[in-house]
Amino acid sequence: MLSAYGACQGAGSYNAGADLNGDGCVDLADLAVILSAFGTTCTG
Repeated sequence: MLSAYGACQGAGSYNAGADLNGDGCVDLADLAVILSAFGTTCTG
């Protein structure tokens, strides 16, 4: 995520895997997705 942070679709450093909310840019909203799940456990 760090190498793609700040990049949007079309930029060379854009990584769709780091665009967690699918808005086309890797930004604070994607980091918020990670932080909201931090410390939780996976089920299944």
